[in-house]
Amino acid sequence: MTERYNWVDNPTVSQVSEYNPDILNECLMHLKYNNLPPKTDIFTVNSGNVDADGNADLIEAQIADEFIRSAPGTYTLTIGQDGYYDVVAIGGGAGGAVGMNVYSVKSTSSGGSGAAFAGKIYIPAGTYTCTVGAGGSAAGNGGYGGGGGATSIGDLISAGGGTQGAYATWDNRVQSFGGTVTVNTTIDSSTLNSNGNNGSVAFNADSAGGASLYRGYGKGGDAGCYGAYNGSNGFLSVKFQGGSFINYKIGGNYPAVTATLPDGEKITVTGLNSDDAQYLSNGTYNKFIGTDGSEELLKNNIYRQAKPPVPSTNDVWFDTSSEPCRVLKYNGSNWEEYNKIPLCSMDISNCNVTGCKTFPYNQNGYNTNSKSPSGKPSGVYCDLTLPASNGTVIAKYNGYIQLSAYSASYLQMYNLSKNSFWTAVNNQNNGEASISIPCSKGDEIKVYYGIANFRWFRCYADEGAV
Repeated sequence: MTERYNWVDNPTVSQVSEYNPDILNECLMHLKYNNLPPKTDIFTVNSGNVDADGNADLIEAQIADEFIRSAPGTYTLTIGQDGYYDVVAIGGGAGGAVGMNVYSVKSTSSGGSGAAFAGKIYIPAGTYTCTVGAGGSAAGNGGYGGGGGATSIGDLISAGGGTQGAYATWDNRVQSFGGTVTVNTTIDSSTLNSNGNNGSVAFNADSAGGASLYRGYGKGGDAGCYGAYNGSNGFLSVKFQGGSFINYKIGGNYPAVTATLPDGEKITVTGLNSDDAQYLSNGTYNKFIGTDGSEELLKNNIYRQAKPPVPSTNDVWFDTSSEPCRVLKYNGSNWEEYNKIPLCSMDISNCNVTGCKTFPYNQNGYNTNSKSPSGKPSGVYCDLTLPASNGTVIAKYNGYIQLSAYSASYLQMYNLSKNSFWTAVNNQNNGEASISIPCSKGDEIKVYYGIANFRWFRCYADEGAV
């Protein structure tokens, strides 16, 4: 069983006037003699993929392009990954026709509209020949209106065009029919899956072409006593349902990731599976890896503090009341030991990835009760207006933000811009408490607190930052 050190105080926080020197010595002796080398990078991710801010660059959002074609023709579509895709396919409308004047009678026959499909279908990875159907041409003097062209993706789906217009004479005016839909793959869902509308016929009167089923595309050509009209062109679009993938830059052309678990055990990860957003509900998800290389994507909160949070199912708590810190996962009724570490987070909205972040590089486990300044203090600071608990402030400098109170039940801060872990401090003697968190200018900091007697809330600048 791993030996743990219980932090009972943190007298080293700057500008706290009263502290217990015995506890300070105890803390220093622990760090000097009990700080074994494997524990110096507890709960860390080490990789060659490091960005300018020193954060591990492990994650990227790969936004899929939407394939949209409205001009008639033949196109090539490449699908890089098997999956369900949003598809809209509309066939071309048939052309209308007007008949000859026989015994002062004119006959009109309008075109049928193209078939229409809008929904999610399964498309295997590969390269496909696609077509966008043209609208059929109009005819006069008893001619035939042209049929509409089909819109298709290989042999997976076809939205047929309206059928050829009738030879429109006073005794031959058969209406044109709408196109038909053919699907040869799995349909996940659809909002539109319909054959086209038929055209109409008339004596000595105009006739209306089959109505478009989607935004004016594929309408059948009208026919009037003094002229007929072409059918409208078809339409095709293909878009990945989720809108984006999350890829992990681990393995291949990128180095493997070495991670250290709370008990000091190191693991090496040579590759991680991509994630996609197509079936994820709205919220924030965190990616975890375990000692066996297993992966887990959880919609949860991550807490890093000494006191138990008020949890929801799957929340993960870094218990910093002892060292090395324990990692626990809430199963809905109890906290359980959880031997996985988080790599990154992603925000999902309407099946799209709207943001993704890698957790801080080389996040160590010894800043348990406070966050040290990220650089050498310059002596420059500005007072910040303390928002209501659960409110936010914007960092004024590159440096750190400190919240101090003469008495408080808890203090917590969270750097939203860097996705830094929760930070908390236990009460000092007589209820005094102080907490600080590294920041860059412009970072958004969320603050949670229960303060009985406030002291200050300040942003301190690093040397050279101002």
